[in-house]
Amino acid sequence: MNEWQVLLLWLVIGHTITDFYLQPMSWVHDRNTHHYKSIKLLWHSVAHGGAALAIILLWQSTLFWGAQWNALLFALAVGISHYCIDLAKSYSSKGVIPFVLDQCAHIAILVAVTWQIAEPEIALSAFAKPFANVQLLILVVGYLMVLHPASIFTSMLLERWQLNNSALDSLPQAGSLIGQLERVLLLSCVLLDSWAAIGFILAAKSVFRFGDLTQSQDRKLTEYVMLGTLVSVLLALVVGALIKPFMPIQL
Repeated sequence: MNEWQVLLLWLVIGHTITDFYLQPMSWVHDRNTHHYKSIKLLWHSVAHGGAALAIILLWQSTLFWGAQWNALLFALAVGISHYCIDLAKSYSSKGVIPFVLDQCAHIAILVAVTWQIAEPEIALSAFAKPFANVQLLILVVGYLMVLHPASIFTSMLLERWQLNNSALDSLPQAGSLIGQLERVLLLSCVLLDSWAAIGFILAAKSVFRFGDLTQSQDRKLTEYVMLGTLVSVLLALVVGALIKPFMPIQL
């Protein structure tokens, strides 16, 4: 186990939770509307800095003043950089490419912070050691990614073909929830090498969807649903392929 991997994975988990699960869409709209005047952007950046500070302090073994001061400086770097990156993104166009570049920039900052902190003489704190299972942390990152972040990515990718609400007679957010559950099942099947189960899940969804699409007689809706399903499945399979090599053989 490399301790820098533990720190980086925890920072990525903290970033993912803070950026995708704790940030309301109203904050995103406020940032894109008011830019540098957005108070919500400031609070969002403070949340990222606070998450980084908590993770770094728990990771370090020595909590004397010098270590705390260094942790605070690195957390400030995370928070300030997050503010600057999100502020720049607020002036950019919407779409997948700005979204991916934004996330790559955030991850690059976390890698740089980890590179600076993870020195050989600094060991894991006694409190952090029970949470230092690299395989488990990678698994957590994988499942976090296929839930809300994958839904946002899929929505952005299909935004140019977005159908109006009148064409979709369904429960609010039901499609997003179905997609999330589908990706969780698919990722689990990939990790368990249950390829037959993957085929069963896709076949079952196709059967249920076929009746709705046949009744609607709407080619645009059919193509939209097919695109969404294929993108969702592809994301789950890609995430599974990326994290599977790090999983124990018995999984």
